[in-house]
Amino acid sequence: MVIYLRIIDYAQIKMNLNKIERKTILVLKDNAYGFGFIRVLTMAIKEGFTFFAVAKKEDAIYILKRYKNIRVLLLGKEKLKGYENLYITVSDKNDLTYALHNKQNYHLKMKSLMNRLGVVDIKDYINNEYIKGIYLHIGSNKKKDVLKELESIKTNTVNINSLLIHVGGSICLEYHHDFINRIGFAIYNKSLKIVGKILKINQLKKGEFIGYDLSLKLKKTCLIGIVDVGYSSGLSRNNKNKYVYIKDHKYLLVGNKCMDYSFILIDEHVLEGDIVEFLGQNINLARLAKMEEKSMYELLVQTK
Repeated sequence: MVIYLRIIDYAQIKMNLNKIERKTILVLKDNAYGFGFIRVLTMAIKEGFTFFAVAKKEDAIYILKRYKNIRVLLLGKEKLKGYENLYITVSDKNDLTYALHNKQNYHLKMKSLMNRLGVVDIKDYINNEYIKGIYLHIGSNKKKDVLKELESIKTNTVNINSLLIHVGGSICLEYHHDFINRIGFAIYNKSLKIVGKILKINQLKKGEFIGYDLSLKLKKTCLIGIVDVGYSSGLSRNNKNKYVYIKDHKYLLVGNKCMDYSFILIDEHVLEGDIVEFLGQNINLARLAKMEEKSMYELLVQTK
């Protein structure tokens, strides 16, 4: 029986929330980064948070219909109207036309160094009664870039006192500034574990093969453990230079992953039924991301 588990530590998420200022805007897009939109939302509201950012209007509606005093920022290009505590995003003239025509409150998005969505010159977007905020998304963790972005929004909003000004990216928590933070990753950090189980141990001889396409020919007699974690978990198929931990000892992954299984080069200390750690106490998210050649954000939303 396959018992591969993606384990979410909601106690850790609660601890993370307790380190964050309650005026912070929490980002719950993409099913709360894969951690469960409704569960994380409910937990955050109980902890005293009152402003959330989502990417889908269905999520915005869910919140606005159930919570009278909770505010919602709808990110991206999704459009919605008719809710008192809703703020859509305006990032170009078409968005502005929609907001003004529908008398819909909005937050203006400034273009950042990553050149995605947003406006460069804000003056044509701020002289009306429906604008309630201005924000920027910081897309780089490099100090010089973060400081440049913070200076940009400071310069552009220097004489604006009546609007909510906020910056996005958990990296902003590491810098002193006068804006509201809008964060996602910091909510979920250290709260995910990926483990599997040794289902079978094969003693293979020199010259035998493992994996699809007989991808690895053994150069000596080996013990190979079969674990129930494959690329269907969201981890990549390639196992080159990757490792796991079993009973706090490091073991190499070999061959290529199958859809539901992987091969581990083990020793006589490993037994069938032992738990295999792909992400957890010994392998943190940053280390796994480096092995997978993915960002930590990709791993959060792609593993399942």
